[in-house]
Amino acid sequence: MGTPRRADFLKGLPVYNKSNFSRFHADSVCKASNRRPSVYLPTREYPSEQKCRQEARPRASRGRGRELSATPQGGHLDPTQRPTSVCSVRSRPRV
Repeated sequence: MGTPRRADFLKGLPVYNKSNFSRFHADSVCKASNRRPSVYLPTREYPSEQKCRQEARPRASRGRGRELSATPQGGHLDPTQRPTSVCSVRSRPRV
């Protein structure tokens, strides 16, 4: 057994490839030198990573002990009493 060669150490590391940066678009005009340029890197969203749930109570009434009542006499629910569906999707990373 000899000492590990430099080529063996570098074998698993990523390499510079232009296609890795093909979707990278920076603003061509820099507005201010003290600000970071706005950059958007498109990401893929996978449905398996999305978590959807149905809330029984709206957010405004949490912790107040107010229960949802049956439909009022008019047959319409107050918008603050309707169950809401909340889907949380992994947000895009800030660059």
